[in-house]
Amino acid sequence: MSVQSIVHVTYGTGTHTETIPRENFVTIYKHWYAYQLVYPLALCLVKQSILVLYHRIFVHQRIRTWIKVVAYFVLIDTIITEIVNIFECSHPSRAWDVDDFPRGCINLEAAYFARSATAILTDFIILLMPLPMLARLQIPKRRRAAVIGMFLIGSLSLCASIARLIAIYNWSVSNDPSYTAIWKGNRDERHISVAFLAYQSVDQRKPDRLDGRDDFGNANFWNAVGGTTEFCCFE
Repeated sequence: MSVQSIVHVTYGTGTHTETIPRENFVTIYKHWYAYQLVYPLALCLVKQSILVLYHRIFVHQRIRTWIKVVAYFVLIDTIITEIVNIFECSHPSRAWDVDDFPRGCINLEAAYFARSATAILTDFIILLMPLPMLARLQIPKRRRAAVIGMFLIGSLSLCASIARLIAIYNWSVSNDPSYTAIWKGNRDERHISVAFLAYQSVDQRKPDRLDGRDDFGNANFWNAVGGTTEFCCFE
């Protein structure tokens, strides 16, 4: 995605439309078409990796069932998005036909808003999913708050997703889409980067599992939040 953004900028994306040579638009549109296919896939992989992390930590059947439901929803949503993006025009070449686009194509603005809405929804669900179980940990309140706070770092991903929605809106109402499109691309990349890094911090200090057994978590994780591993997990 970063390479694609470099190509976009090289050919004029981010500058005012009237300053871009006409011959550059074909290349910009082609890369934008490819970019639409890469972003949903990259976001899906990040969210699936977070859900795999949850599945490794939480062993209770109820939350694992919810993890699987959300994982399937993210996968199906990504597949639908990819199909919509591939066939957004009656013929793929129309997506980079400077003279014809967007005639014969779907309403891209509506598609982007719908995709952004589902991204925010899944970010919100993934953020909240572990909190009820973490809140029931039978550990001192200070340590419990530290663990919950560590998982809440994932709220940065939700904020990045909302920022992306705002960028899409600004792009959709702009009279100079080439100038504002760069902000949408920038928010796309930040969304994925922030989501990955936020939950990576949890992965680096993850407990082995949350099931109330003696081997509940590794010492490094629990020492980091101020205690030992000798306690029962849930009330």
